[in-house]
Amino acid sequence: MKRNIPLEKRPFPWLKKRAWNLFSIFIRIRDGGICYTCGEKDSIKRMDAGHWRHGKTKVGWLDERNVHCQCSKCNRYLSGNLVSYTLNMAREYGQKEVEKMWKEFSRDKTWKREELIEKIKYYEDQIQKLNSL
Repeated sequence: MKRNIPLEKRPFPWLKKRAWNLFSIFIRIRDGGICYTCGEKDSIKRMDAGHWRHGKTKVGWLDERNVHCQCSKCNRYLSGNLVSYTLNMAREYGQKEVEKMWKEFSRDKTWKREELIEKIKYYEDQIQKLNSL
């Protein structure tokens, strides 16, 4: 039986995990199940949400510009396939913006409960919108 505990009363690790799970689903739906680095298409259930700049304690952890749909081969076995990832980032955002993001996303960030709750609510809404299209 599920307990309907308000987000504000949930433990911090639960909030962090829930925020990532929803964000990951959103990214994979947004990108249509197409790998950002090799172009492979598959069910979003079999794809990953892969970071360009990695790190759960970094600014870019839940930034939509830093995370894209990736196949497990690129994300897990090729460590993100970063050469292809970076080239695609430069095409999409421009080289100067990518250089700025590289610095920005490498900064440490201490996530706050309120931020995670906000992300959870936002991505629940975004997923619902994408699924209704």
